[in-house]
Amino acid sequence: EYSVMLTREDGVKEMVCAVKPIRFDSVSGDAVVVFSANESSQVNVKVAESAQVRVWSSVGVLVGEYFIDEGENVLNLGDNSGLYIFEFIFEDGKRLIERIVL
Repeated sequence: EYSVMLTREDGVKEMVCAVKPIRFDSVSGDAVVVFSANESSQVNVKVAESAQVRVWSSVGVLVGEYFIDEGENVLNLGDNSGLYIFEFIFEDGKRLIERIVL
């Protein structure tokens, strides 16, 4: 279980609601599952079909671009913890956005 401390521009700090990560053993349709595999910045991504993945930092910097196959894939995002935005672009042009905190 984890949560994130957010600081507003006016200096007020608040914790977001606690999130308990769960592992999905299968995906169907155009579903995407993103989860952290361990305490490093290694991330498992499970997709029902191959896709291009762009990973962005919380400040809008492109961290990496990957081409992943159907099934489970492992991405290494380096040693930086924080919020990441995953942009999935499927072969049919459909786009999907997922977020993960490392």
